[in-house]
Amino acid sequence: MIYSMKEIKKMMAIEAVIDGIRTGKEASEVLNLSERQVWRLVKKVKEKGTIGIKHGNCNRSPKNKIPSNIVNKIVELKKSPDYENINFSHFRDLLEEKENIIISYSCLYNIMKDNGFVAKNKDKVIPRRRKIYK
Repeated sequence: MIYSMKEIKKMMAIEAVIDGIRTGKEASEVLNLSERQVWRLVKKVKEKGTIGIKHGNCNRSPKNKIPSNIVNKIVELKKSPDYENINFSHFRDLLEEKENIIISYSCLYNIMKDNGFVAKNKDKVIPRRRKIYK
């Protein structure tokens, strides 16, 4: 398990409280936490050991993460001849209609960008008005 410097500092302060070297109030001032939080951490470290310092969501994938099999399917579909020459917005609409994959444009854009695809922006010619001098 890899610990950050902040977690090591926290662990040293909590161990000092457990060993009786520091009070909870002193540790709270050092860690910039409330005394109640220090005692909560002391209890957690006594129960779980050093792993109690780590955040509870550490090493978990986000709940809203798109599964890798869906990402791989989207990338393979974009590489196929049916979808290779369309822009991301239209591709997103076709994924929803034909493949039943509902995904936001921003997620699709990030998936495409991460896999080396470039958004196809048409070069628009902006008409300029000529000034007529009289």
